[in-house]
Amino acid sequence: MTRMSEEGRAALFLAALAAFFMGSWWVRGLCPFWGDLSYLAQPWRTFNAEMLEAGRLPLWNPYAYLGMPHAAEMQNGLFYPGSVLFYLCGWADALRLYDLLQFWLAGFLAYLWLRSVGLRSAPSLAGAAVYGFGGWIWIRVEWPNQLGVLALLPAFLLFCRAPRWWGLAWALAFFSGYPLFAIGGAVAAAATLLILSGRRELAGEGGRGRFFLGVFTAGLWGAGIAACLLFPAVELWRHSTRAHGLDVPSLLFYGFTPADFLGWISPWIAPGPQQPPGSLGHLPWWTCDYMGFLGASAAIAGLLRLRRRAAFKAMLALSALALLLLGRSTGLSLWVWTHLAPLRYLRYPGNLSYLSWPLIAFLCAAGASRLRVGGALFLAALSIELLVYGRAAFPLAPARSLTASGPLARHLESRLGEGERYLLSPQASSWMRGRGLADWKWRLYGLSNLPYKIRSANNVGEPLVLAPSSDFLDFLSSRPSAEAASRYFPWAAVRYLLSPAAPAGPDLVRESRIGWEIERSRGLAASVSWLGDADGSSIPPGLPVGAAFAGRPVPMRDFSEGSWTAAFSSREPGWLYLAEPRYPGWTFTLVGPRRSMRLPNEPAAGAFQKIRVPPGRWRLYASYEPWSFRLGLLATLGALYLLYWQGWRSSEHGRLRLPPSSP
Repeated sequence: MTRMSEEGRAALFLAALAAFFMGSWWVRGLCPFWGDLSYLAQPWRTFNAEMLEAGRLPLWNPYAYLGMPHAAEMQNGLFYPGSVLFYLCGWADALRLYDLLQFWLAGFLAYLWLRSVGLRSAPSLAGAAVYGFGGWIWIRVEWPNQLGVLALLPAFLLFCRAPRWWGLAWALAFFSGYPLFAIGGAVAAAATLLILSGRRELAGEGGRGRFFLGVFTAGLWGAGIAACLLFPAVELWRHSTRAHGLDVPSLLFYGFTPADFLGWISPWIAPGPQQPPGSLGHLPWWTCDYMGFLGASAAIAGLLRLRRRAAFKAMLALSALALLLLGRSTGLSLWVWTHLAPLRYLRYPGNLSYLSWPLIAFLCAAGASRLRVGGALFLAALSIELLVYGRAAFPLAPARSLTASGPLARHLESRLGEGERYLLSPQASSWMRGRGLADWKWRLYGLSNLPYKIRSANNVGEPLVLAPSSDFLDFLSSRPSAEAASRYFPWAAVRYLLSPAAPAGPDLVRESRIGWEIERSRGLAASVSWLGDADGSSIPPGLPVGAAFAGRPVPMRDFSEGSWTAAFSSREPGWLYLAEPRYPGWTFTLVGPRRSMRLPNEPAAGAFQKIRVPPGRWRLYASYEPWSFRLGLLATLGALYLLYWQGWRSSEHGRLRLPPSSP
């Protein structure tokens, strides 16, 4: 019988460890529940699966924030290979398998990297256990997109000698769905290599110039392979509310206090949970970074073992990161966040702790390598300690409750007509309360309406909202009352208002109470309306402050996620007003008995558009075919072919010649 290799035994051990961490969920039929996992990740991935099953690529999402690009959104993991599980299995089973795969992958890639720098197998497994099952990654169960990026981060270090494979790993991380972690992970990998590589290695392998040239080459490969997502994503970012960064209060909402650094050792000695009021979470995600008492002891021993220059660089890097993590807690950290413009795009200081974990995993492995005996016992004790902490990280719920639609969704499905929308009131959007897990889900927080194909005017949690749509929704929410806001509902095809309390006014009729008070607007609610020439010409391009809507509804037909038609006739020229966001990639073709023509669209009512139409009987065909995706897809296919040609067909392999020094 062939003896299993060390790599095979390590892979088996890490797979067993991952199964141990999650096995009790499976036996009891439970899955993680709460937060972005329930309100964003599940709707995104369910929508992807439904569209692909129907044979359509989900390029456009008409069900959230008045409508917006979907594939370009970056965080839904549409192109990530690991997402195939969500396309083949039900949500609960797919999530369990996905988490198992990502935790195993994080640990195994970390193990392979640590072995590649000369560490023995047992210490490498200790570092891999800290990286793959420490608090910083375990709490990311709430964000499958972040988990996918962090699982691949050790590959950036493992493939540091081959820019094209580093670029491929980066593209896969970018596809996973959290671009800031993908970019930051590359920075963390490069910084870790520079910290662990001495001046002698740099001089012998071409110096820093050769190193940074390799990093740049890897970036080009990654951008080329990821172009099918990168090009549409850049287009969406330019039109979104994030184009100019975040305001400082929103930016610094979740950060560390000095006492929170105790949580890097153990959550048992950290300050008490600081979750927002009404939260169901068990550990605060932004400070959950434990490595255990044993892991921390090994990391300190590893730091002491480094050469003096490397230890100084490591301490300097960790101190700089600690300053960023403190956010608004100290005057110096607040000054840094408010004066360094690039930080305006990072969102939350507490999100940045992952930058240190490749280095921490190395230090843990280096410290464990000092053990002359008892390496297996240390590894077992470390794994058990991490397992004990992980059991209290987040709430669980029966798997069947994660996909139940609930009475509110069913009510809206039966009441909303084609093209009509509902609107969560500002009070409902910020309410975030419920009686039990089912009630939390049934209130349609986040993007929970997405799997049920219910069109919403506003949602909570989407990171890249179109700026004109956001401005229009802010305009609605700034009206002095719900009754005042309802006068503008026709501009956005809003039929229903959901609110914690029933607003008063003749234009809103109370229909029912299912979680929220459901109020029906008496006004027009149609995505397509015809107006006479004078009325259409008077529609302002900006927000319709004080303007009355004077349209005649035109039925929307053959509606799908990226196309629809509308048939109408008129004896005089006029305008079609479309309560659909104006965005590049949409084309409008007017087809009549004898001719057809492409029509230009003009901005209307801030977020929407209008089209001048001639008299006669016509059918308008609208379709979303973004050039950014088509061009990006061509670039991706070209980069993949070049990768194949150079990687498998060529005998010469370009290498980044900067090996990290062994301890």
